[in-house]
Amino acid sequence: MIGRNGITLGHVLRYNASTNPNKTAILFQGTSFSWKEFNQRTNRLAFALLDIGVKKGDVVSILSFNRNEYLELYFACGKIGAIMNALNFRLSPEEIQRAIIHSESKLEIVDAFFANLYSQISDNLPSKGTLVPVVGGKPTIENGVVYEDFIKDRSESEPVIDVDPDDPVLLQYTSGTTGIPKGALLTHNNFIWDAFGYIYHTEITFNDVLLTAAPFFHCSGLHILTDAAVLKGITNIIIPFWSAEQVCETIQRERATLVFVMMPMIPTFLEALRCGKYDLSSLKAIGSSAAAYTSSLYTEILYRTGAKDMFFGYGLTEASPSVTLHQTTAEVLQKEGNSLGCPIFSTEVRVVDAEGKDVIKGEVGELILRGPQVFKGYIKDEEATQKTLRDGWLYTGDLVTEDENGNFWFKGRSKDMIKSGGENVFAAEVEQCILEANPEVQEVAVYGKPDEKWGEAVTAACILKPDAKLTGEELISRTRDVIAHYKAPKYVYFVDEFPRTGAGKIVKYKLRDLGSQ
Repeated sequence: MIGRNGITLGHVLRYNASTNPNKTAILFQGTSFSWKEFNQRTNRLAFALLDIGVKKGDVVSILSFNRNEYLELYFACGKIGAIMNALNFRLSPEEIQRAIIHSESKLEIVDAFFANLYSQISDNLPSKGTLVPVVGGKPTIENGVVYEDFIKDRSESEPVIDVDPDDPVLLQYTSGTTGIPKGALLTHNNFIWDAFGYIYHTEITFNDVLLTAAPFFHCSGLHILTDAAVLKGITNIIIPFWSAEQVCETIQRERATLVFVMMPMIPTFLEALRCGKYDLSSLKAIGSSAAAYTSSLYTEILYRTGAKDMFFGYGLTEASPSVTLHQTTAEVLQKEGNSLGCPIFSTEVRVVDAEGKDVIKGEVGELILRGPQVFKGYIKDEEATQKTLRDGWLYTGDLVTEDENGNFWFKGRSKDMIKSGGENVFAAEVEQCILEANPEVQEVAVYGKPDEKWGEAVTAACILKPDAKLTGEELISRTRDVIAHYKAPKYVYFVDEFPRTGAGKIVKYKLRDLGSQ
C-alpha cells in the first residue's frame, strides 16, 4: 500500500500489475514474466515466507547469480516488511557465514551453483534446520527444496501487512577493517528516490528495454537502472553474470535500449565491440560509474555502439547509491574528461574540511550529503552509524573538488579505501591477511593503483624479513586462500624501505609510482 509518507516497493509492483498487466516485466534465459505474473509470483513467495515463520523485520538472505527469483525475493520482502540480505558470492565462505550470522538471517535462498559453498557453512548458521529454497538446479543441500515447489499452491492475493516507506527492505554488507561486517540498511524510500533520480535526469521512456548484467548483490545491479526500470514499468532483461559476448548478443537479439556497464566490464565489452559482428544500434544510452582515467574507453564505446550518450553515476552503498550524475556525449567526454557531475535533484551536498566547515570552490574537501536516499544506518552497529551519519549529514570519506560549473571531481579517499571493480576494499584488512598468510613479510602497505580494468587495482608493497625469499605470485596465491579473490593484491612490489612521515607513518601516495619507472 501507499504509506503515510511515501511509496513502498509493494505499491510500485501492484501499480505496474494493474496498469500494464500484460507487458513484459522480466526476461530471463528465454522465459518472460508479465507484470501481472511477476506480481503473482512475488505474492506466492511472500506467503511462503510468512508460512515458514518470517515476520516483519526479519532478514532473509540470498546467495545467487542474477535471476528473476532474486527480484521476486526483494519485492516479497518489501510486501511483508522483511529485509533481504543480498550476499556477495565473491566473498570467502567465512565472510559469507559472518554476514549471515551477524544479520540473524531466518532463511537463505541459494543458487544451485553455490550449493557446495553453502554446505560448508550451513551447520553454523542460525537458520540450521530450516528449509533452503534452491534456484537454478536440483536441491543437493541438506533441507533443500526446489524454489518452485516452495512457492507452489500459495496464495496470489496481496499480503495485508502494514509497511512504511521508512522501513528497511535491503541489507548490503560492505567491507570492514576489524573483522566485524558492516551491514547497510536501505529502506523503501531509498529505493524510490534513487529510481526517481535516474528517471528525472535521464530520458527513460515506457518503451525502453533495460539489460542488467551487473550483480544484484551490488547497488549497481539491484538499484540505479534496475529500480528506475521497475518504477517506470519497463522491461528488464536479466543476465546471470557478466559476459561481454552474451550481453552483446542479447542487446542485438532483444533490441535493448539501455545497459549499465560497470568499470571492470569495460575492457571485455570493448573487445567484443571491436570484432564488429554485433549490431547494437538499438542502444540509446549506456550507464557506468564515473572515473576520469576511463574517458578514452568510454568515448570509444559510444562511437562503436552508436549510442547517443553515456551517463555516469557517483555514489556509495550508504546513499542507495546515487549522489551525482553526469550525462554526456562522446565529443564532450573526449574534450572535457569525466567529472562526477552534479548532485541529483533530491540531494544536497557540501565539501568540507576536517572540522566540518565548508571549503571554497576549487579546494579539496570531503563530500558530505543529505537527502531521502541516505541509508537508515548499519545493522547492530550504532557506533559506526554515528561516525557516518553526523548532524543529519552522510560523511562519504571521499575527497573531491567543485568547479565553477557545479561539477564535482574525485581526488582521493580519506578512509584509505580502495574501490576495485566496483567493490570496496579496505587496505588494513588486506594488510593483515598478507601478514598472516606470508610469514616472510616483515611489513606491508596496501594501496589502490589506477587501473583501466578495475578502476583501482589492489597493490601491495612489501618489506621482507632478513634472508627471506618470496615471489609476488606466491604472495598473491597464499593471500587468496584467506580472503576474497577481489581483495587480494593484483600487483606486488618488494622494497627495502618505505617513505615515512616524521611520526613514522607510511606515506602511501609516494608508493603509487612503483612499477612506472
